[in-house]
Amino acid sequence: MNRRPRSGRRTVAIVTPFSPTKIPGCVSWLRSDKLVTLSSGKVSAWGDSSSLGINGVTQVTAALQPVYATTGGANNRPYFNCGQSAYSEMRFPISAFISSAPNACDTFIVFNNDTDPPTGGGTGTIWVGSATDNEGDIPYIDGHFYDRWGRNGASIDAGIPTGNKTSTVCVYNVASTTGNWTSFLNGTIITTTSTNTYGISPNARLFSLNSAFYLKGKAYEFIMFNRVLSSLERSQINHYIYNRYGISGV
Repeated sequence: MNRRPRSGRRTVAIVTPFSPTKIPGCVSWLRSDKLVTLSSGKVSAWGDSSSLGINGVTQVTAALQPVYATTGGANNRPYFNCGQSAYSEMRFPISAFISSAPNACDTFIVFNNDTDPPTGGGTGTIWVGSATDNEGDIPYIDGHFYDRWGRNGASIDAGIPTGNKTSTVCVYNVASTTGNWTSFLNGTIITTTSTNTYGISPNARLFSLNSAFYLKGKAYEFIMFNRVLSSLERSQINHYIYNRYGISGV
């Protein structure tokens, strides 16, 4: 008996690309290729791609706005060219995000300094609160990593990390809550302490404290969660960043 062949139907799985918002608790996702507002070739506002969509990252002072480059960055991505003179620095207030992370944060930033350690002005400052809270110099002019992001207390001296450093594109990550503060470079722990009181200054901003403390280099992405991530979640974020910016050998 001859049977007619069945007209089979294939089920095609639709794979959605990974993004930081797939991990619960993403309260800020700023990327240099999306929601960037320009004024005469400089960045005046940076829109939030997280599910919260908070639009509070602005810089109205033209002298402090970074120059925007559409190509030529890591993996030929766009980037913000920060701090190329002592008074041309990026100072973006992020206080709008602070209330979304009152008890803990896990923060990632993708950037590189022009030189490591910094020379000719700047100290590699990537985020600050006030003059006494939350400043991170990654690295300082002595090559050490000093940071207190998410920390009410003295800066943590992580020494001079080995491996892929800020002269090339890197991922710097801080996980902070009361009772724990840990920093990572390209997924590897560089320092940790159980002596920590969590806090972020309401004056927090990105990339500059003043004309002596600022990032001189390229900035690509900023991601912040309102909790400390698991090891698996941290690995997912790192691999997303590595693939996006062509980071290898880490």
